[in-house]
Amino acid sequence: MSSEAQTFLQRVGREAREAVKRGTAPNQQKLSVRHLLELFGYAKRGRLVNSKIRNALEESGLRTSPDFESVWIDHEISIELDHESANGSVAPVAIDDPTVRIDALAAAHHRPKVVDPDKPLHDATTVMLLNDYSQLPVTKNRRKIWGMITWKSIGSRLSSGVECSLVRHCMNPHVQEVRLGTPLLDAVSAVASHGYTLVRSSTDEIVGIVTTSDLSLEFQELASPFLLIGEIEKYLHTLVHGHFRVEEIQAALPEGLTATGTADLTLGGYCRLLQKPENWERLGVEFSRKEFVARMEAIRQFRNEVMHFRPDGLEPKQQDALQGLVGFFRHLARMGVVETAAGGAGSGNSN
Repeated sequence: MSSEAQTFLQRVGREAREAVKRGTAPNQQKLSVRHLLELFGYAKRGRLVNSKIRNALEESGLRTSPDFESVWIDHEISIELDHESANGSVAPVAIDDPTVRIDALAAAHHRPKVVDPDKPLHDATTVMLLNDYSQLPVTKNRRKIWGMITWKSIGSRLSSGVECSLVRHCMNPHVQEVRLGTPLLDAVSAVASHGYTLVRSSTDEIVGIVTTSDLSLEFQELASPFLLIGEIEKYLHTLVHGHFRVEEIQAALPEGLTATGTADLTLGGYCRLLQKPENWERLGVEFSRKEFVARMEAIRQFRNEVMHFRPDGLEPKQQDALQGLVGFFRHLARMGVVETAAGGAGSGNSN
């Protein structure tokens, strides 16, 4: 824990306990999840990062409300006493919400541009063209939504000869909405069916809109690490296959696991196997073993992070580490050092 985070938590805890002793309600210390991460020296959440922050909060007798893991990274949270309520009794321990909700998506918190129903149609189409939007909510106050104006609703009315001079003439009165707190998978189904969903807050205001484009970008950010790590593991298997005896592979596995071949190796196993100079030499590649193993070790350390849903995505340096190692293997494939399904051609973009 950084000294800044330690000082901050000690101060918050001390002030809260002093307030309880005086018989007054502690002042709520509010900050964003992003700010909390920055206090600890991190930019994004992850399994190890979350554990360190949670342990530090627990050591200080504090907790966050809502839980810092389950909300959007720029959501405001408060730091509260955990084990002591206002009257000094033991407070119930909050259970982390295991459900990933639409709140985790940034788009659910970005207030959408809207258009008044009585404005000329070209007001809406200009905003849509300038921002590359497919739809706009039609409203006067962001609470009562009159409908949605979309390129489809405009085109269908114009093609039918319907008057379409004002926004209200061309809007679709049926609106897809979900509330903050909706399970993400339920919201994904709604977006898949309608192309978008508006997001309404507990105060009944429209605070976001999630579209198919947003989900595509989110999927790319979440899925690309899975795909890149899978590609790396396949290349590693091809690189070492046939070079080592079963007992040598066994020596690279954690205690309690039994090896039957190179397919039993994990990233950690490959690191242990190839960090030995004599094993590296068997591969017959003229590259730095030290640099190669260091890169694999870096990826191994955050591999488990990829296996859990991370609404914040990987840090840029982690993405760079993955892309760099994949590019390295694709280069080897083009050279014929490792074989691919394409016959060693190394198909795929190396960038």
